[in-house]
Order: sequence, then structure tokens, then C-alpha cells
Amino acid sequence: MTELRKSPLQPLCRWEWVLFGLLLAAFITQAGLSSARKTAAFDEEYHVAAGYAYLKTGDFRMSTSHPPLIDTLSAVPLLWQDGITLPEAHPSWAESNYFIFSDVFLWQSGNDAQRILVWARWPIIGLGALLAAALFFWARQLAGRFAGWVALLLAVFDPNLLNNSRLATTDLGLTLFMLLTMWALWGWLKRPSPLTFL
Repeated sequence: MTELRKSPLQPLCRWEWVLFGLLLAAFITQAGLSSARKTAAFDEEYHVAAGYAYLKTGDFRMSTSHPPLIDTLSAVPLLWQDGITLPEAHPSWAESNYFIFSDVFLWQSGNDAQRILVWARWPIIGLGALLAAALFFWARQLAGRFAGWVALLLAVFDPNLLNNSRLATTDLGLTLFMLLTMWALWGWLKRPSPLTFL
């Protein structure tokens, strides 16, 4: 415990940075390669349509059931894709019926649904890699180097984490930000100060 107070997070040496990078690359590769073969989850269309609609129109009408950050983040890569049509003329837009609107957006308006989903999943894969990295550093801070590596290995090859990282939903974003909040709270409780409070 004394060592923890003196040095809350020991710096990584060169070989550790290399191994850390390789493990995160393995996570991203697993999630990215399998994402292209994954069919749409039932709620992905809602999140992608809501995020894209907000980015294109600035209108939150399709984001009434979830905070918009993760949905919007998922839709950012779609801004650079050609040929994506937002069906604002459909009655579901005026009615703010995101169930019907998202179905029309992804499956009925001539958009390439699989391409949209693959691109919308990449930001979530990135959040999954950040989650694995946060687990590594917090476990290292809590219990030392070995614990950090065990946590990272478990995260990189965890089927639940991999599966949720390749879905354009808000689940993984919530998990990441909850973990970061708990880590920050833990840090503040260990060393209360205005800096750790922020």
C-alpha cells in the first residue's frame, strides 16, 4: 500500500509499450475482422439512424431514448461515405417515430446497410480498445504490473467485450465511461484534491 501511495502508476518500459500495443492491435483486429461478417443486431439500426440524422440535420428528434454522444460518434465515419440517403421525406421523420425511420433508413431507402453498419461499428471498436487500456492501467495502479497484464489479456480475448465492441450501440460506451468514472472516483478517494476531483 505504501508503494501505491509513492508511485500510483509506474511508467511502462519500452518492451511493455510494444506488448501493450500488440495486444490492443489484436483486440482491434479481432473485432474489426469479425464485424464485417456480423449481421445487424436488432437495435443497431436505431442508434445508427439517430446519430446520422443528428449529424446531418442537427435535429435530436430520433435520439429521444438515449443520450446522443455514442450514437453520434458511431455515425461520424458515415459522413465520408457517398450514397447514404437520409429519408427525411418519409412520414416517420415528421412523426419522430425512430422505430420506423431507422428501418426505412437502413433497409428501405436504397442504402447499403452492411457497409453502413461496418463503418458505424469502428468508433465503438475504438471505445472497446480504450476500455481494455483503462482496465490495464487501473489494474496496474491497484495491484501492480502483473495484475495489469492479466486484466489486459482477459479484456483483449473476452468474448463479451469483443462482441459488444463490434455493435453500433450505446452499451460499450456506457461501460467505458462508467469504468472511467469509477477510476476517477477511486483516485479522488485515495488522494482528495481539487485536481483529482476534476
